This record gives sequence, C-alpha cells and structure tokens, in this order.
Amino acid sequence: MNEPSHEFLKRILFGGSIEDKLANLASQNPPQNPDLFLADPAKRILPANLIQSLKGLTTPIRSGKISPHAIHANSKSSFPKTSELKIPSNRGRLLHYFANHELLAIETMAFVLLRFPDADPVFRAGVLRTLQDEQRHLGQYLKRMQDFGVELGDFPLNLYFWNSLRQMRDPLDFVTQMSLTFEQANLDFALFYANLFQTEIDDEKTGKLLREVHDDEIKHVAHGMKWFDEWRNPNESEYESYIRLLPYPMTPRRARGGTFFAGTSREAAGMSKDFIESVRIAGGSRGKVPNYFFFNPQAELESTMEEIPKHLKQKIDELAPVVLWLAREEDVVELPAMPELSYLSQVYNFKGELPEIVTTVPPPEKYAAFESFRPWGWSKNAWKKFSELNSPVRMPPLFSESAHAQKLFSKVFWKEALKNYAREKFGPANGNEFGSSEELLIKVDQSTSGRGHLRIPRERLDAPEIQNKLERIRKRGGDYVIEPYYPKLHDFSIQYEILPDGKVIEFEPRFFQVDHLFQYQGAVIGKGTYHRHFEASVKVLESKMNEIKIAHAAVIEILKQEKYVGPFGIDSLTYQIKNGDIEIAPIIEVNARYTMGRVAQEIERVVQGRKQKQGVFRVLNERELADFGARSFTELEKSLKAEYQENFVAVTPASAKETWVFAVLSNEAVDRFLISKQN
Repeated sequence: MNEPSHEFLKRILFGGSIEDKLANLASQNPPQNPDLFLADPAKRILPANLIQSLKGLTTPIRSGKISPHAIHANSKSSFPKTSELKIPSNRGRLLHYFANHELLAIETMAFVLLRFPDADPVFRAGVLRTLQDEQRHLGQYLKRMQDFGVELGDFPLNLYFWNSLRQMRDPLDFVTQMSLTFEQANLDFALFYANLFQTEIDDEKTGKLLREVHDDEIKHVAHGMKWFDEWRNPNESEYESYIRLLPYPMTPRRARGGTFFAGTSREAAGMSKDFIESVRIAGGSRGKVPNYFFFNPQAELESTMEEIPKHLKQKIDELAPVVLWLAREEDVVELPAMPELSYLSQVYNFKGELPEIVTTVPPPEKYAAFESFRPWGWSKNAWKKFSELNSPVRMPPLFSESAHAQKLFSKVFWKEALKNYAREKFGPANGNEFGSSEELLIKVDQSTSGRGHLRIPRERLDAPEIQNKLERIRKRGGDYVIEPYYPKLHDFSIQYEILPDGKVIEFEPRFFQVDHLFQYQGAVIGKGTYHRHFEASVKVLESKMNEIKIAHAAVIEILKQEKYVGPFGIDSLTYQIKNGDIEIAPIIEVNARYTMGRVAQEIERVVQGRKQKQGVFRVLNERELADFGARSFTELEKSLKAEYQENFVAVTPASAKETWVFAVLSNEAVDRFLISKQN
C-alpha cells in the first residue's frame, strides 16, 4: 500500500479544489472491498497532527469559486420555480443547488469516518460506500451543469449540512441527522424533479440522472435506518427516538422535501409506516422563532379552586388538542399526551399543517427562544408555566402577575369598569336597576361555561333562599353580579386580538348557541354567509354594527390600559322586546382569553377555499350522545365520516370520554347539531 488509508479522506476534507473533493479511494491503492479496508485496526489509527487538525476544523477547506465565502458576481441563489425550468440556465441553477448538497455530504462523511475511527467497521463501510456514491453524483451534476453553461461556484454556496453536523457526538447523531433527515428529504426532491423533467419538461437526460440519485438515496436511508434501529433506545418508538435526538433548530420537517412526499421510497428504505406518516405530518420551525401554546381553560376558576377536580382535569386533557387549530406550523404546542397518529393525520390532511407537539414538563431546553408564550388564559397556572420555560421569550407579557392577577376574568371588574357605558344594556354591578326586565341572571364572579349561573324571576331576588345563596358565595370569599335576563333570540360573539404594537385584529361576528346550563354548544361557520335561522338577527346586527363597535371600543380601551396583549372575545346577543322589535345587547361577557369561538374562526380560516362554505362547529357532551343514536364518540365519528366524508373533521380525538369537538361543513349539519337542539 502506497499511502495510509486515511489520506484520501484527509484530502477530501482539507483539499481546496473540486479534484480534492472527488479524490477516490481507488487512487490510494488499498483493497477495493471497503469492509476489508475499514476493518483493519491498523488503518484506523490517525496521526496526532491529524487529530488536532480535526478538532480545530470549523469548516471544510475550499478554495476559489467553491469557497462559500467567495464573492460572486451572480448573487442570485434562490431556488428556481418549476415554471422557470424550461429555461436551460435555470436547470443549471437547480442542479447547482443539488451539487452543493452532494459536496457537503462528501465532506461530512469524510469527517465522520475520521472523527469516529473506532465505530463499527460495517457501519464505516456503509458510510464509505455512500461517500463514493455522492462523489459519483457530484461528478454527474457537474457534467450536466456544464451543458447548461453553469459551473459550481457560479451561485452562492452554503454550509448548512456541515454546520448542523459539525458538533455530532457519535455515529448515532450522524445517521439521525444526515441519513434520516437530509438524505430522507432528498428522496422527495430527487423523485419530484426526476418526474418533472421526464414527464413535463422533456429533459430525459436530467430526469434520468435525478432518478439514479433517488435510487441510490433509498440505499443511503436504508443504511441509516439499520444503524438507527441498532443504536436507538428500544423502549421508544422510532419516531420518539428520532425527535428526541434531533438537535435544535432541526425538526422532522427537515426530513421532507416540500409538498411532494415519496412515501413508497421510504418504505423501500425500510422505514415503518408509522415513522413515515409521522414525518409526513410533522410540524416545527424551519428557522422562524416559535410561539409556545399552553391549554388552561380552567383559568377563571383558579382563584376559587385550590385543586382542579379529577373529572374536570380529564375534560381539560380531552379538549387540549383544540390548540392545534390555533397554532401555526412553526409553533410549539404543549399537550398532556401525544394524540393518536390517525387523529394527527386527519388534522394535517384537513388543515395542511401541524405545529410541533411536546409532552414534556417543563419543555425541552433545545429551543433557543420563543417569540411569545400563549396560554389559553393568563391565570396563576399560566404564570407558573411561563416561569418554567427553559428558553427566553422575546415578547414577554407587558403586565405582571401581581398586577394582572385574575382581574380580567372578573365579572364584577367588568361591570364596574363599564358602569358608565350603556347601563341599561349591560346591567349594573349588584344593583337594582334592571329596566323592564322580568327575569334576572345571577352569575358567580369568576366562573366559566355557565357554572353557577342562576336564572330567576325578578320578584324572587329578595326571597330568603336566593339571599342565602348569595350570602354563601360571599362567605366563601367570592362575589357575583346580577344582570337583566334578556328574552334572547340569538347569541353572537366577536373575537379580537391585541398585538404587542397595540394594533387590534377583529374577526367577523359569529353566531353560537348554549344549552340550558349556559354551556357553549357550538357555532355556525361560514365566511360571508349566515344560516337562514339567523336572518332576523343578522339584519339587526348589520344595522347596529356601529353601536356594537362603540361598545366594544370601550372594552378594548380598558384592556389596553391593563396592558393586556393577546386574544379576547366579547359575547353579545339579540333579543325581542314586547312590541316585537329586535334589539342588541352589545356586551354580555368579556372573555380575556382564547375561546371556542376563536377556535371556530380558525376552522373557518382553513375551509375558506372549499366549495362548501357553511357548516357547524360543535362541542358535544357525553350526555347528548343518545340524541344522535350513538353509544360513544368513536361510534358517532365513524358514522359522521361515512355521511359527510371530506366535509367532516374531528377537532379533538373521538377517544374522549366526556367531551368531543368536531366540525361539519354542511348546511344540514347546522340544523342537525345546533338549531334542532336550541335551548
């Protein structure tokens, strides 16, 4: 043997020219069988100076045009659109992008072979074979690029693969990040463009090259899967191990190449169906700082409850996946448990995206920062969670916990704060001025979903049993408000969000319904249209919109004075007076938090492009199942899927025991799930 076995790897890594990067194992005159070559212990002993050089290597050595730091006359480096690829120079630019990745893969694989000389010889042999494939691919790309008048270095290069893998701790890091992330994504890129060139652009030569790359990539991913399964934690699923081992900011989204997903190619590489599907639907940031979502719908109750009852805790856990509809793909959502893969797939197929989901408490330290912390409501528990975040929040709340407390959840606070506005509409705080109202509604101060509400005839307010009830509330340290009970026609709400810069987002009014216990049942969804049942109220709402805006502006001003930033909803209603006219009560409740109405808005945002633009968003309790001929939510979900098909979506998993949320995009569903059950 003329030279030590590591010399060609050293040349790849420390040589600056393209010829160095394409240095071949055969040129060093060792045995041609990589297994024998790398199994010889004597050939794995590196000189001390080479070990020292590896430790100090921050970037692979490159010179001239292929230096990523070189100044390029042509700085256009954006990925060409498919519509631009009929122009030959743009094909050269596309292949330049792929050639850059091949060069990075070659350098990274040379580095891993030198960095871990004592790794399993069979693993090292597989890496060497892959390196040789990548060298062949690079040579083929360079040759085809010449046909289009492009040379490597004509466009800016990057070091993304290298920078991601330079700090790898062991060979498992290599297979997780290189084989199962970057090379897995290339299955999509290579096959998509192979098909495109061979079927639409009539460039068989380029298409054939990309198909060859794709076929080799299947072998490379298979090599990674073999060793990933060999070394990963056997007590975890493949996907659980994978997401745990990925370093921030890398997410499973990096393992797929855009909208085209080569599932069959992944099966050929030995990936399990669950692993493949988990990658297909995976969310997570590609660089944008994520928001952190936390579900705590018990926010109002925390000032009056030391501990959340077990049945309520179960209900909260079952409803937690509604947050998936509020978050975007780059965000992080904390859930008490990972929902079933089949459910996540359904949400992804309907919504087109999923955020990253975490179930650890506190969340992992891998996040460099969060843009904001977004609880359902700013309660004691939310502040505790906020303090537990292991990463800084770039836009923390403007108010403090002590200043905010539970005040904005207090009905008494809002009565007092709005006492100078529309007294006859909103009602006084614990007063006796109820206009002509024949019935009253007593509300426990910090309650939600109708808990503690009591509807009584006006003349019974002074009855001993009512006064005793109010006294018991006061003795427990609570409070209450008394309001006129309106002869309601319809409930509606308007959702808002105050942004950190003070701007306010306003959504369209949304009609909703509550049951006889004043608990939210659901809402009509459908941009620009209303169900025929609400026609009379719609006309009045449209005519009184200026009055509503003036009333709601008072709420917005109060929230800004309190330095509140985030979502909130204002519940309103239409009611009929004795002469038959319809009036509006513009403020019934102020909910300074996320609401189910906001979730309904987000469902509507998703379906705006569908032909069917009206339907129902429904929260279903277990006690209502019999009304719809089902014994479980799972059974009802199956029948709804069969009946409504693509116009049905489960908003929370149907494995719930107490409460389930779903949406159906159908006018008939509004009649079936809302109007027919109106209180």
